[in-house]
Amino acid sequence: MSSDNPYGGPPSGPYGQGGQPPGPYGQGGPGGPPPPYGFPPQQQPPPPPPGSGYAFGPFATPPVQPPLYGSPTGPYGPGQPPTTPPKRRGKVLIIVGALVLALIVGAVAVALLNRDEPVVSQPPATASQDPSGGPTTAPPTSAPPPTAKASDAVVGYLEALAAGSASAALSHAVDPVAAGPLLTDQVLADSRSRAPLTGIEVPPVDDEQATTVTAAYTLGKTAVNTIFDVVKVGDDWKLVEVVKRVDVGMSRAASVPMVVNGVKVSGNNIMVLPGSYAFSTGLSTLSYGAKNVILVKGPTDYVDTYSLKIQISKSGKKAVTAATKKSYTKCLKSDDAKPKGCPNRWTSSEQKYDKNSVTWRQLGQDPFRRAIIKPFGGVAQVGIRVKFGISGPCTFSAGRGTCSGTLTGTAVALVTLTKKPLKVRWI
Repeated sequence: MSSDNPYGGPPSGPYGQGGQPPGPYGQGGPGGPPPPYGFPPQQQPPPPPPGSGYAFGPFATPPVQPPLYGSPTGPYGPGQPPTTPPKRRGKVLIIVGALVLALIVGAVAVALLNRDEPVVSQPPATASQDPSGGPTTAPPTSAPPPTAKASDAVVGYLEALAAGSASAALSHAVDPVAAGPLLTDQVLADSRSRAPLTGIEVPPVDDEQATTVTAAYTLGKTAVNTIFDVVKVGDDWKLVEVVKRVDVGMSRAASVPMVVNGVKVSGNNIMVLPGSYAFSTGLSTLSYGAKNVILVKGPTDYVDTYSLKIQISKSGKKAVTAATKKSYTKCLKSDDAKPKGCPNRWTSSEQKYDKNSVTWRQLGQDPFRRAIIKPFGGVAQVGIRVKFGISGPCTFSAGRGTCSGTLTGTAVALVTLTKKPLKVRWI
């Protein structure tokens, strides 16, 4: 009897193999069609008891396929399930643990690779709703680091001056500024005591191609409106000029000290930051005049130094007058007709007075009541109108005798003001 079963089993009944209807578990059940891929039919195990194993959708435990290698019946005998269901939860935990370990190792590797990289702050992610209604987090956005504006450099420079920090102000220069005796916090403190910098107003400048920035501020009682030249270097903005070179060559003398805000300087040019600068000589006899304070409004503004003129101070005039009068009195006491270094010198050849035998006296009023004193650098010129009388034994054209005479004119003395005691020399 022939069979339509390709595996040579018993003849098929009305419901297929063995005359049984198809099982409820699909192919391979009792009486069902043979399994695919040429495996011999296997009896399916009974469904597991409730609560054991995992359920997949509407189906019961899926059919157990025989192993591809070894005995087709498996380790538990033909058609027999294992005594206990497979522990799939343990496998899941092992897989999850492996993934977590892999993520930790990857994070450590990334941290080691990037530990020297700059940290860029990202904006916090915002929560939103996905279509299913659950919360989701928006992906972080990559924003470039903030870049300073051209106006920020000017604001920083002016605020540094207002705070009295010379080094901070100089740091805004595009080119390094050489150290100078007047570029210090001490000098700025003296400046701020007379003219503090306040009321800074700098309009924002966002233009990446900007070359100038306007600014307004108050220096002491003087309102300043100026323009700063700026340049961008990398991501930073810098000022082209931060210090002012002031020419003082016409205002000083080689022999007279120049002291600016308490610091002695040399040369014909000084480098200063914007501010107030008081000039003095450091001497009680000389000054740079009543207008000895100049205001440097900005690094590029014009500075007028014409008012800086060496003058004798009030105390200096008194000292000069006293020193000259002392020398004058000493000269009057001389018994020489030609006392050295004195204004009372008899030079007429018609009367030749005997050596160390004359008497000098002053005629008229005190000449120092109308003395004229003029400074020339570190020297004061003193001019007085004089009238001297002289008498004593002499020789003249008619023979010998007692002679007398009068000497009038203007006497000029030069007084050195830079040394003490003051030195007087008559010319």
